[in-house]
Order: sequence, then C-alpha cells, then structure tokens
Amino acid sequence: MNAAIFDSHKYAKRLIDAGVTPQAAGVHAEVLLEVMSQIAGGSMSGERMEARLGTRMDQMAADANARFGAVDARFDKVDAKIDQLASELHAQIADAKADMVRMMVGLSVLQLALISALLLKLTH
Repeated sequence: MNAAIFDSHKYAKRLIDAGVTPQAAGVHAEVLLEVMSQIAGGSMSGERMEARLGTRMDQMAADANARFGAVDARFDKVDAKIDQLASELHAQIADAKADMVRMMVGLSVLQLALISALLLKLTH
C-alpha cells in the first residue's frame, strides 16, 4: 500500500540534487521501493496474523464459556444436594421436637397420676 504512494523518480531526483551520483540515487530509490513493498506485504501478513489471533481468541473464549458452564452445572448440583440435606435435617429436627413434646406430655400425665395417687393415699 505504501509502495503505491512512493514516487521513486522524485526520491532519486532529490538525492541527485543533494549531490548523490545518479547511479547511486537510482539504487537508493530501488532499494527503498523494495523495502516499502516488503513492509506493505508484511502488514498484509500482519493482518492475517491479527485475523488468526482473533479467531484463536474467539475459540479460547468459547472454551472458557464451556468450562464455566460445566462449573456452574456442578455448583447447581452441589446447591441441590445442600438443599436436599437441609430439608432432611429440618424434617429430623421436627420429628425430634414432636418426640420431645410427646415425652413431656407423657411425663406430665405420669406426674399428675403419681401426685393424684399420693394425695388419695394421704387422704384415706
């Protein structure tokens, strides 16, 4: 791209005006034109490299998203397991509480029966 803008004849004329021999000025112009062409070709390969890099980055992003998706799925399984265990624990606590209430009611009835029997025995 830069080679199309470069005027090698004008460059050689400026070198000749500065005191460089016409043969040396021509060689300078040719070499500079070659270098600029290589640079332009290199920028094309740079664009290809940039495109490849972009593609690779997109692939890496897709891989990362897939891995994060897998991790999220595992976290969802762990969360479900924790919720299940919490529900089971709440059920066991409720059962233990009901058992304690039944036992306390039973002991209260037994205590009332013993006190009643003792009072009856003392009054007769």
